[in-house]
Amino acid sequence: ETLGHSHATDLHAICPKLIIFRGPSSNGNPKRITKGVWTKTPEDYVIIFKQLEVTGVARFRDMEIEPEYSDFQFSRNDIAMNDLDWEEGLTPSSELIKDFFAVLKRENV
Repeated sequence: ETLGHSHATDLHAICPKLIIFRGPSSNGNPKRITKGVWTKTPEDYVIIFKQLEVTGVARFRDMEIEPEYSDFQFSRNDIAMNDLDWEEGLTPSSELIKDFFAVLKRENV
């Protein structure tokens, strides 16, 4: 499976119920990353996450850039989207760490 391929998803399972996820593009057109590895749409991930019984997604995102996909596909399928603003490449702030632990608590992790 290619879910862990960093160029395709940037997806990391924290526990069976919570995924850290940069994720797909919202345009619905999968892009070829490398031979046999394609990006997926939000709708594709909803199906996968439901099969895995994922109840929450933590989306680390750059505050200056709009997310590439809407959380609507996830939230309407009872998968909580938790946005955590973080400037990539910098050490996470104490506020970000506190927010991350709040997500863990909300998700009963």
